[in-house]
Amino acid sequence: VQENEYEFTSNQRIFEKRYEPFAAIQQPPPLSYDDYLKGSDFSKVPQKDLLASTSECFNVSKSMIEKLLAQIPTTDPSYLPIQEDELRQLAKVCVGNSIYLQKLKQIIGEGTTKASVSIDVNTNKQFCTIKIG
Repeated sequence: VQENEYEFTSNQRIFEKRYEPFAAIQQPPPLSYDDYLKGSDFSKVPQKDLLASTSECFNVSKSMIEKLLAQIPTTDPSYLPIQEDELRQLAKVCVGNSIYLQKLKQIIGEGTTKASVSIDVNTNKQFCTIKIG
C-alpha cells in the first residue's frame, strides 16, 4: 500500500496532531513517531503469521460486536456509547474483511502473484473494507 503524500502537511505531522491530546498523560510515556513507524513496519513478519493475526483480529472484533449487540435491548438508549446501526456497520466490515482475507489466502496458496485490491468506505466511513478481485 502506497503512503499518501500531502502538499501542506506530512504523515509525521498528522501523527503528532492525532496523538496530541494524550501528551498530558505521563504514564505510559507518549508514543514517538519513530516508535510508531517501527511498530507498524510489518515487512519482517512472515506473511502467514500476518494473515493469521489479521484474521484473528477481525474474528475477535466480530465476537465483541455480537456481545455488545446482545446488550443493547437491556440498555437505555440514551446511555449507549455507540448506536446499534453503527455496530452493525462495524460487524459488516469485520465479516467482509474476513471473507477477503480468506480469498487472499487462497490466492497466495495458488501461487498467484497479482491481484487487484480496492478499498471500500461505503459500509463505514471510519473503517474500510478491503476487496480483492
